Amino acid sequence: MNSATAVLLALLLVVSLPAMAVTATESGAGSEEDDPASVDESPRQNESQYAAPVEANNTTNRLPLDGEIRSEHTDHSNDLGTALASRDDELRVDHEQYTLVDSGFDDASTEERAEMVQTAYDRLRERADELESREREAVREHAEGDRSTTELVQTLIRNYNEASMLSAVLSDLQDRTDRIPGYSIPTQQVRGVERVFDFHQTPIRSDLESTTQTNQHTELLVQTSENGYSISTIDRGSYTVETTRFDHRDTDKPDQFADIEVSEALDRTMEFYPWAEEDGSPRFWALRSNNLYWADVSHSQGVLEVYVDGGTASVHREIQQLFVTALPDADETSWTDGDLELSVAETPANGPAKVTVTGADDDEPRDATITVDGTEVGETGVDGVLWILPPADEYDIGVETGDESVEVTVSDDED
Repeated sequence: MNSATAVLLALLLVVSLPAMAVTATESGAGSEEDDPASVDESPRQNESQYAAPVEANNTTNRLPLDGEIRSEHTDHSNDLGTALASRDDELRVDHEQYTLVDSGFDDASTEERAEMVQTAYDRLRERADELESREREAVREHAEGDRSTTELVQTLIRNYNEASMLSAVLSDLQDRTDRIPGYSIPTQQVRGVERVFDFHQTPIRSDLESTTQTNQHTELLVQTSENGYSISTIDRGSYTVETTRFDHRDTDKPDQFADIEVSEALDRTMEFYPWAEEDGSPRFWALRSNNLYWADVSHSQGVLEVYVDGGTASVHREIQQLFVTALPDADETSWTDGDLELSVAETPANGPAKVTVTGADDDEPRDATITVDGTEVGETGVDGVLWILPPADEYDIGVETGDESVEVTVSDDED
């Protein structure tokens, strides 16, 4: 090993975050044909004790956080620490794969091959649990003020990269089982592990990982509470929001959908999103042994992906990708200060807001730098418009044109 390699490996070890264990979750897949008949005793989803998505008019409902919420805008760009930590994860995955399966697989007996693959698969399940634990710990520490927003984003990107690598290893293991007569990994279990890896490979995290590899940057709104997180971004007219409620997932509780048809489970899931169901085309899947159900809904304003936990009968995870220009206005407020006119058009459920800066006398668009609660979030375009991510029900917007400035407070109480 040369000196340069030794230094690099040392850096990898320094920036690598320790993995943490969490209770394993058994996963599986179900089909409508395998399900028992519907029974009347099964509780309705909308009777759940857990918070339902926020209702919105003429658009999709949104999964909220609860309790005390920490909210911060951040400008994420490429980061050496994240890249090195991800490289460390890649080295660990490669090493484990070589040690557990690749080394000697071709020369092994059928029994030895089966043992190799099973050991590797069990380790993958452990790694899936570690990703979940790492995410929850990072979110909790951020909500409590013990972890910076940059560090939280780094953890999410690291989980994305590791989940991508582990997904590839899982696919390789599935291919190897075809070479082992009389042996297979239960399909339901494999799908459950795949789904956990998918949780960490969301559109926002994919964009963040791409930013890490380039000189680009991404404007983010990061919100956390003791029991969940929400991250959102606006890019080229598309609003993407990813929200997870950890307290809405309880694998120790009986599956409230266990005794009904999959079609009825879909109906109960879509009770949370009536507009999306009416406007769109839902597709639905069930992992019965994991108490997990999810739907993809394409609709006129974008795409909704929602995961419901069978134990709590509540929305556990939600991903929405919406076209900002397709969203309805919930409220619009205007202010005039000197030669500037500022208007803010809000959308339902604390969605993105359209900020427009024009001349007070001529209505001509103005080039302006926009801040939200003192953090710069972007500049208006040639049309004088910038879409922003409101951090809360009340926030301050600052406008700077070079020779003039305006600062206003946007509130739900505005007339």
